[in-house]
Amino acid sequence: MRINNKQLLNNIALSLGGQVLPTIIAVLAVPYTIKGLGVERFGIFSLARIIFDYFLFFDLGLGKATTKFVSGALNKDDMRHIPSIIWTSITIQSVLGIAAGLILVIITPLLTDKILKIPFALASEAKQMLYILSPALFLAISCKSLRGALEAKQRFDLINLIQIPSSCLIFLLPVVGIIMGMGLTGIMLLISTIWLFGYLFYLLFCFKVFPVLNTKNNRFCIHRSWIKPLLSFGGWVSAGNIIIPFLVYSDRLLIASIVSVGALTYYVAPYELVSRLFVIPSIICMVLFPVFGNLSSKNLETLKQFYARSLRYTSFVLGIVFIGMSFFSEKIMKFWLGANYLPVSATILQVLSLGLFLNSVAQIPANIIDAVGRPDLRIKIYLTYLFLYLGLAWFLVLKFNILGAAYSWVIRAGVEAIIFSIVAKKLLKEPKKRSCLYYDE
Repeated sequence: MRINNKQLLNNIALSLGGQVLPTIIAVLAVPYTIKGLGVERFGIFSLARIIFDYFLFFDLGLGKATTKFVSGALNKDDMRHIPSIIWTSITIQSVLGIAAGLILVIITPLLTDKILKIPFALASEAKQMLYILSPALFLAISCKSLRGALEAKQRFDLINLIQIPSSCLIFLLPVVGIIMGMGLTGIMLLISTIWLFGYLFYLLFCFKVFPVLNTKNNRFCIHRSWIKPLLSFGGWVSAGNIIIPFLVYSDRLLIASIVSVGALTYYVAPYELVSRLFVIPSIICMVLFPVFGNLSSKNLETLKQFYARSLRYTSFVLGIVFIGMSFFSEKIMKFWLGANYLPVSATILQVLSLGLFLNSVAQIPANIIDAVGRPDLRIKIYLTYLFLYLGLAWFLVLKFNILGAAYSWVIRAGVEAIIFSIVAKKLLKEPKKRSCLYYDE
């Protein structure tokens, strides 16, 4: 795989541009959805999405591992290994998806009746909604390997052909459901169909991009020899997939548990706006990951240049966003959701915009740490402060209500930005400490 600067920029621009339409639809649809569902039901709907996203992390890092090894095979023009890599990864993730769905079914009564403060009148509806999500986990998790293969081939054009409609429908289907008089159960059933069509199209595009998958000897070929290298690279990534959700979603789960589901709406609304902008560093890291991984063993100076540029550009762009959202937070929230959500949500937006900036900066060095083959370092960093952070977040939510949750998120993002930058700099200076923990193709 040759590194083409123009292609990389085009892929980043294409992926960022692909977020414009979903963002516009989200801005227009969320207020209507809140009004149509009501504060309590929208809070439950938001929790369901959080729970679903949490289970998506249980893919054992195989999506990223698929990108790594398919990219390596493409670099060597070794097409004979690609089918076995992709099919082995999909098979493992399919088993994981089925297991995740069963676990969600088992724990749903515990979540709705014991852990979360869901009104008794809505508990049954919340259970049904989570039960519907369980089968969708199989499809959503399996999609990650297929998408990882397309990323390795730098086919972000095809990825966006799936991602853009899917992201739009996530926000449009609740509106359709409300218009049709559906409750949470019917709306979630509509949303679940997104994953079915997404899986089918990812599979179709993989057959198109990798014709070798459809040859006689390579149809659904699973090689045991690839299980160890895939799981070896993905092992530490999967450990992060278990830990990271506690860090990412703890603020909202604490609000639902300590304050109320209704209060969660005042936090989720500005968070939804901020999180849409987080696609900027995420897309940059996604496009550069296969490039970073190959440069780490071939051209360290070029790797440093790519790292410095991505860090500089991300900081500049997100810095402007932070300043703009801080100064115009009240106008933004009033225009979007109306005066009823002021001033609480406007203040939350100001704080979260700072968290967005710090977290975005942190993602660039974190991506370097993974790409050079040391995802274990990120997990060890998380483990050193996981319980301290959860304790701090719990204390701040108790003391400052939903504003305390925003404070905790900013503190965590700042700490990660500092630590990841120090570790990435050290790894780039001392190649001997960058020994890979996985099979090197």
